[in-house]
Amino acid sequence: MRTESEIRALVAAFENHTLQYEEWTHAAHLSVAAAYAIDHDDCIDRIRQGIPSLNAHFGVPQTPEGGYHDTLTIAWMHLIRHHVRSMPDASFAEKIDSAVEKFLDKKAILDHYSRERIMSIEARYGWVEPDLSPLPE
Repeated sequence: MRTESEIRALVAAFENHTLQYEEWTHAAHLSVAAAYAIDHDDCIDRIRQGIPSLNAHFGVPQTPEGGYHDTLTIAWMHLIRHHVRSMPDASFAEKIDSAVEKFLDKKAILDHYSRERIMSIEARYGWVEPDLSPLPE
């Protein structure tokens, strides 16, 4: 289990672009998203701005096959926000670690989206509703 200060340092590194490219893993994405879900009502807007900004800093090109993916970002935020809000008595660090553990398997998104829909160009460049089951609010 990580400490709150370790997690907050990760969030700060994400925001000020001092995070190393190799550190920007799926677990790091989940950690930052969960911290935003706990700390900010506008968590979806923040992460939608932050990831493309960090990608630009890293020189990650935006293409139909790679770079920022809008629907994945929003869908993950819905799942993560719902999860951390379901743990009112847990500490900040416990909520983050629980979200990372629960969603480390990227296939969790396929409970809500068919592979074809989530991998579409439309989903990469804008919000696309799930086609298998609704996301939690």
